[in-house]
Amino acid sequence: MTNSTAVKQALARLAAGPPDDESVVERAVRVRTDLEAAARFVDSGGVERLRAAVDRRGEGHDALAAFERYRRACEFG
Repeated sequence: MTNSTAVKQALARLAAGPPDDESVVERAVRVRTDLEAAARFVDSGGVERLRAAVDRRGEGHDALAAFERYRRACEFG
């Protein structure tokens, strides 16, 4: 069964439109120490948005580096 609160939150995020660069960087910084939240961030395309935000703003390098380390750590073979 789907959690109705999670569905409502997801719909609210969709209705709000894409996050701005500052929001993406702030979220990346906030979630990088929480494995489940970080996984949701990655699954939602957050790393790609973070990379673009870093390119445009020049901020968020530490968060992007953390997610890149996570990606490398998860590679097998």
